[in-house]
Amino acid sequence: MITTIRVLDETTANKIAAGEVVERPASVVKELVENSIDAQSRSIEVEIVDGGINYIRVSDDGIGMSAADARLAILRHATSKIRTADDLYNINSLGFRGEALPSIAAVSRFTLTTRLHAEPIGTYIEIQGGLVTDIREAGGSVGTTVTVSDLFFNTPARRKFLKTPATESAYIHDILGKIALARPDVAIKLINNKRQVLATTGTGRLFDAAASLYGYKAATELLPLDYTDGDIHITGYVGKPHLLKSSRQWQTWTVNGRTISNRMLSKALDNAYHSLLPKNGFPLAIIQIVIPSDKVDVNVHPQKNEVKFSDEQAVFRAVYKAVLSALETAKGPQQIAATVSLPASSPGKIAEEFKRTPENNVVPAALFMLKESNAPVWREETLPVTTVRETMQSATELPAIRYGLHQDTHDRSSLVLRVLGQINDCFIVAAGSDGLYIIDQHAAHERILYEHLAQSAGRVPAQQLLVPRVVDFDERDIDLILQNEPLFYELGFRLEQIGPRSMRLLEVPSDIPGTEIEGLLREILSALHNMQTPKAHEIRHIFLQTAACRSAVKAGENLNMRQMQALIDELCSTNRPYTCPHGRPAIVRFTSAELAKMFKRQ
Repeated sequence: MITTIRVLDETTANKIAAGEVVERPASVVKELVENSIDAQSRSIEVEIVDGGINYIRVSDDGIGMSAADARLAILRHATSKIRTADDLYNINSLGFRGEALPSIAAVSRFTLTTRLHAEPIGTYIEIQGGLVTDIREAGGSVGTTVTVSDLFFNTPARRKFLKTPATESAYIHDILGKIALARPDVAIKLINNKRQVLATTGTGRLFDAAASLYGYKAATELLPLDYTDGDIHITGYVGKPHLLKSSRQWQTWTVNGRTISNRMLSKALDNAYHSLLPKNGFPLAIIQIVIPSDKVDVNVHPQKNEVKFSDEQAVFRAVYKAVLSALETAKGPQQIAATVSLPASSPGKIAEEFKRTPENNVVPAALFMLKESNAPVWREETLPVTTVRETMQSATELPAIRYGLHQDTHDRSSLVLRVLGQINDCFIVAAGSDGLYIIDQHAAHERILYEHLAQSAGRVPAQQLLVPRVVDFDERDIDLILQNEPLFYELGFRLEQIGPRSMRLLEVPSDIPGTEIEGLLREILSALHNMQTPKAHEIRHIFLQTAACRSAVKAGENLNMRQMQALIDELCSTNRPYTCPHGRPAIVRFTSAELAKMFKRQ
């Protein structure tokens, strides 16, 4: 009988297997560098030509291999990392599948030179497209050097899908950067077309590795992580909210020293930053997770860049709490204020974004005093917060201090800022012991209001309208309101339908100015339409963001010195004073050294 099923020859099988492990030159570099780390290397040098398509060399100072081991290493599923299937549940090495070298050799012109410290001479192996062409003794330094030339020369279909050399070089740079952050105790160097483009010191300090990759200035803008939850330990760094990146490429995750990608962990990071970042920005993060090896499965993908946790929720909570703790610990403005160069755009342009029409240009009650009030003249001195507030309360006829600018007894930030003045009715200039601070008055007040509103655990405080307001909506909005009626009630709105396209507004949030109510409601509906499956906490966050923005003092509103001082004092007392709820910076700091440099004093 004629059979249609046949066993593939070894060369074909190797090429198929190589497709799972070797996707592009960066995959080759990753596998070879991980082998070097497993070989106890302390210095690894990578050289590439034309994005690694034509040439890759990886040299290390590891323990090397004997001649017998070198011959075995090029065979499929030959490894020194595990012995039995039970070892898969307790893997402490980066490699373990025994597929990397034969897979790479199957689709390239491959050479390996290796020598043990105890042996005077090493071993040289040459493979062309999976076929061994030469094995001999050779001289060489202790360690291993692998070269890979003409990648995918025998699989042209794979080669044509590679990107340009510049793009492939960028992929290699990215993966080496992540490995360097995962193992700061290993010095890693990358030479691209005979030019050194990356070098880490191998001191063992993560900060030094981050400074080598991102620059010292960016490294100083990182907040340290150190958090333990049971047998899960989280360390590393996260960027201050103003250190925004355009993609997640700047986020490095490691589990037990292995670089990974995991959407669940990225979500935990996003949740921790919550209202600190704009929608189109991502925080810089270097997060190292140490967890018992029997609670994580690394045998998920041939490229070993995905893992599964036995308790994903526990890891999610640990990462979330670690990042949140770092952000809240560094809430002092002197720790988290952005230090930037002089902006290219003028303050007037920025102020224009927030300006209101004259008919709406009303200072909210939160600023304590009407502009017509006879406030005492400001003197050049620093007053205690309580003194300022008492004076302000006595200077105004308002019955209460609202919108979050309230007296409290909890500890204040140790930072003392003395207001110097206001620029363009938009920015507050203040002096601190460590430099000059510029505060965006709208963003600052927005943050204060947001945290005040967020303190309401249950329903947002609401007030009944003496004369109900009739508001017209389209049919989609009406349906959305009716579907989420309990949620709108929790947000302080009580509405009832009185016509096909009309709703009667009976109750509204008490802290929102009357002129802003309808606009706030429509903004919430617009956001709901743009969300695929809106959740209660997401809708509440949108409400708090929008309510704070609409109620806050706007750019273009002139404040007196006491109002500005009170605003700054309250901002310093919030949990996250460095950004508004939408993620825009609220504070910018110029250190004394930066000011001296601007004036050519350094």
